[in-house]
Amino acid sequence: MIYDFEETLHAEIHKEAELLSRYDHKFRTLDSFTGWNLRARTHNGQTYYSAKRNSNDGPAERYLGKQSHSTVQAIQQRYYLEHVIANLENNIAAMDKLAARYRTIDPNRLREHFPKAYQFNAPELFRLAGSIDEQAWAKAALQGDYCASESHPEHLTQIAADGHYVRSKSEVIITNILLSYDLPIRHEEEGVFGGMPIAPDFTIYSTKLQREIIWEHFGLMNDSGYIRKYYNKMAAFAAAGFYPYINLITTFDDKDGNIDSRLIEELVQRFFL
Repeated sequence: MIYDFEETLHAEIHKEAELLSRYDHKFRTLDSFTGWNLRARTHNGQTYYSAKRNSNDGPAERYLGKQSHSTVQAIQQRYYLEHVIANLENNIAAMDKLAARYRTIDPNRLREHFPKAYQFNAPELFRLAGSIDEQAWAKAALQGDYCASESHPEHLTQIAADGHYVRSKSEVIITNILLSYDLPIRHEEEGVFGGMPIAPDFTIYSTKLQREIIWEHFGLMNDSGYIRKYYNKMAAFAAAGFYPYINLITTFDDKDGNIDSRLIEELVQRFFL
């Protein structure tokens, strides 16, 4: 997977802009301390403070006492906020300039803008980039050109919108929502995770996150044997580098065997759109 610096950069700009807004609001509440400067003196190991306003007609230096004094606290906070706001403004301007000039190195994104004659199909280029050929991945998913599990076909009793048979009504709901967004799905693609052979319910490639996402639905969580299998499977996924809400989605039926389709929509929005 290519590290998506551009996405990270925009996220950092957004984060620092939000922080700037909060700091600026706090700074304005301290306007009454504009122009005040602190002095600190140490006596017998204890620090004492005084303050003076930057004005010819202002009051003489005012003794405040220890750091716990509210005026000392306010002037120190304002001093900090003044400097951190300046740094944030500098950072945001610098990152905006970098974002405007940054160019992607992702082979998938580059290929999107290449002329027809240069629409390359070279797996070695994707290997060099540490990336996945999104077109090839989607084509294999749509054509069923992957190793799908043949375990217990008699349990594949529910049919989804794409004609695939799945194992529960909840899996039909998940499949149909994924299909409604034209997301190619690999159903129960066989793999080895942490030494354990597992065929995850769904494998989907996220062009948003530039990674494969495994989606595993669990339905019988009131069964002790099923729960043991759940823990074993989750441990195997973790051993293989698949972690919840990074590249692993887990959903569950409620006690009545139902699933909330609104949650599925939210997960699809978060991971894929």
